[in-house]
Formats: sequence, C-alpha cells, structure tokens
Amino acid sequence: MLLFERRAVLFGLAALPIAACGFQPVYRQGSAATALAGNIIVDLIDSREGFELLERLETHLGSARPSAEYGLAIDLEITEESLSIGTTGVVSRQNVLGAANISVRSMATGDVLFAERVEITTAYSVTSATAATAAAKRGAYQQVALALADKINLRLAVTAADWVQ
Repeated sequence: MLLFERRAVLFGLAALPIAACGFQPVYRQGSAATALAGNIIVDLIDSREGFELLERLETHLGSARPSAEYGLAIDLEITEESLSIGTTGVVSRQNVLGAANISVRSMATGDVLFAERVEITTAYSVTSATAATAAAKRGAYQQVALALADKINLRLAVTAADWVQ
C-alpha cells in the first residue's frame, strides 16, 4: 500500500513542471483546435495518394459543413531516390520522400491565414519479385500519404490558436 502512495506522489511531482510551463491539451473544450472540426474544406488532390491523404484528414477533421470558414490547399509531392546499391550495382532499397505545402485560407476573404511545409520519409525494398516490389512500393506511398495527413492535422491543431478567428 505504501508503494502505491509513493507512486502517486512521484507522478504528481513529475507533472508539476508541465503544469508550470502553461501546458494545456490541444483538444481541450473550447480550444481553437476543436473549432476546426467540420470547419475546413480541403481541396481535392487528383491521385491515389491524394485521395488517401484527404480521407485521413476527413477522419481527423470531420466532413466539412457547407458553411465552413476555412479552405485548405495541399500541394502534394512524392518522389523516390535510391538508398542502397549492392555490390552488383543493383538498387535494393528506395527512399520515398513525401512533402506537402499546405495553406489555410479564409473562405470569406481568401486571405492566407497559415502556410507551412511538412515532410515525411519512408522506404521499401526492391526484390527480384516484381509483384512483391510493386506491393511494397504501393504500401510505402500509402504510408507516406497517411503520415503526411497525420502531420498536417497535428500542425493545424497546434497552430490553430494563432489563425482561427
């Protein structure tokens, strides 16, 4: 019993520095981040990865209301580069680099309220099996799109207090 009480005291003491620095949860009741739910219309991106990114963002932000106050434009770039070349000169690993330039605009005025670039990197193995390599590539591209969506959502939530009106 005494050990449990010590743990409670230690956890309480460990939380003091966080409370002293003004830490507050991003999604607390009435925060700017919660005001984003259903309030951002995301521009369409014409690609498989763009669809996956938009679908994940909609999961986080909710479906936009017709009267949404903000618009989100995303310029998605996904590229590849060779990461590992074996002794025979054959590429065995590909880096998949994902980047998204995002900008939030006011639907009323068209003014850009927030702009940022987010980046993600992943990789996949290249094998002699064509089907396996194609599946790995597709999975890596999907992983980049979903990770970019998560990072965009996080950046929007963390910075919302600066630009939500």
